[in-house]
Amino acid sequence: MNQLRRAAGLVLPLAIALASSPAAADDWRALNRQARAQSRAGDHAGLHDTLVQLAPALPGSATIVYKLAASAAKLAHADEAIAALTRLADAGLVFDLAKDADFASLDERPDFRALRERLLANQAAIGASTRLMAFAATDALPESLAWDARTKRLFVSDVRHCEIRVVADPARAGATDRRFARLPSSVFALGIDDRRHRLWATIATVAQADGCGEGPPSAERTALVALDLRTGRVVQRVEAGLPGVLGDMLVAGDGTVYASESVHGAVLRLRPGARAFERLDAAGDFASPQTPALSADGRTLLVPDYARGIALLELSGCPCAARWPANGAGVFTAGIDGLVRDDATLVAVQNGLSPPRVIRFSDDLQRQQVLESGTPGLGEPTHGIVVGRSLWFIADVGWDRFEDSGKRKADAAPSHAELRALPLGAPL
Repeated sequence: MNQLRRAAGLVLPLAIALASSPAAADDWRALNRQARAQSRAGDHAGLHDTLVQLAPALPGSATIVYKLAASAAKLAHADEAIAALTRLADAGLVFDLAKDADFASLDERPDFRALRERLLANQAAIGASTRLMAFAATDALPESLAWDARTKRLFVSDVRHCEIRVVADPARAGATDRRFARLPSSVFALGIDDRRHRLWATIATVAQADGCGEGPPSAERTALVALDLRTGRVVQRVEAGLPGVLGDMLVAGDGTVYASESVHGAVLRLRPGARAFERLDAAGDFASPQTPALSADGRTLLVPDYARGIALLELSGCPCAARWPANGAGVFTAGIDGLVRDDATLVAVQNGLSPPRVIRFSDDLQRQQVLESGTPGLGEPTHGIVVGRSLWFIADVGWDRFEDSGKRKADAAPSHAELRALPLGAPL
């Protein structure tokens, strides 16, 4: 749910920007503050050295690699700069180097000019998703999906109107959404516990809500609620026990709920039958955790952090410190909003990098495949779910149409959020 942080001034899309967040007593945050100060002072040599130290702590960050390339170019380390830019181009990312004076020293190199063109060419459309349906409300903020395979119903959360919508068989021609339940505050993540016939939803009070919420947004009140899957009646409420926004969630096959708090950074677990969360992570590890996924054997929780990349929490020993595995040379896992397992691979909606896209990663994070990027109307996509051999996801959600205050921007065009289906094809 990175769009909320962007709209509310809490977004942490760049490694350097993280320095302005409340500091925890750990090395990566201290290094990040140092890098920001060196960047402002024009200390290119110091910044370069700090970024080299910082990079292993943010293994999924394309920004770190870009800043390393820029500082290397300023220091006349041309080959190092070219190597870093090649990683970004290989990853399918877009940067306009012609607008960055830091790279002026490389202008006469043919390999730099070729990279400059490649990084712009990555804007080309990839993928062949199809529209299943458009959401009726032009001012809604649809965030998350849950699929009830037994009844062929799709549930959709709406942050703007504090409700859950339901669609009967979205693949059917003429399918439309209707209200399933209205909740006390904005609805973010959804997940279904088939065994107990429950629909879980995370809720929080945010400025983008339209006349609903529990107290002022500044109170940062957030919770998890369970609804009867048949009637929409709330049957359980679990307070987060900490401030912020429970923005993303995974409901495992045994009914365990894993939820992430994305404003201050926390990962929580609710076991079946429990009445309170337990915290899994060490405070300070995460800047902004997003939708978690389980490893293929179910023993490890993979947690994408919007700024740092994908972390691993070994569930048998938690609460625990997260591990941050290195990414492949052309792989960047920061900026992920939605993450879901597809057999032996991971499929992610990545809207914190340019261009926003749907992407597949190998389980060891060494390889990637761009599945959808740059297609008309894609906008900034958000969460997806695997249905059969397709990924159903929400395109062009519309967070960018709202001010930080929650008001729609005066010059904003109407939103055209839609449900799309993307064939997943063969795994990597």
